[in-house]
Amino acid sequence: MPVVLAFARDLLSAEVARPLLPYPDWSRPCSVPEIQARTGYGYRYQCEKSSEAIRQLIGFMADPAAGKHDFRYPQDIRGMLEGLIRDHHLDIDHVTIRKGSPHILSCTKNDNSHHRALARRTADETLLGRLRAMG
Repeated sequence: MPVVLAFARDLLSAEVARPLLPYPDWSRPCSVPEIQARTGYGYRYQCEKSSEAIRQLIGFMADPAAGKHDFRYPQDIRGMLEGLIRDHHLDIDHVTIRKGSPHILSCTKNDNSHHRALARRTADETLLGRLRAMG
């Protein structure tokens, strides 16, 4: 068996053997860099409200006890938060509650990243089987 193939097989075997346990609490991974919480998100959002909203989002994602959080901000800030959630694949379902002013972006955490990891695991197991069959 070529060295590269053996290396790939061993590496994938170790990855497949690693347990993928569900989250033990409400904390979830958050790929939004901390620097964005201090400086805003892009040139359009260089304001204190967007920085505050991003800090709240990052804090919400890290909070092991919070499964739901409401963000009451103007539409441009809510839209920016929705973009962060979408662009960074955060484990959040959200809906805009159009009651009062400003409206509320109501966010609830989910397990989407864990489900994506399980799907990747299935694909890795299939690939590992193919690598083993090659030699």
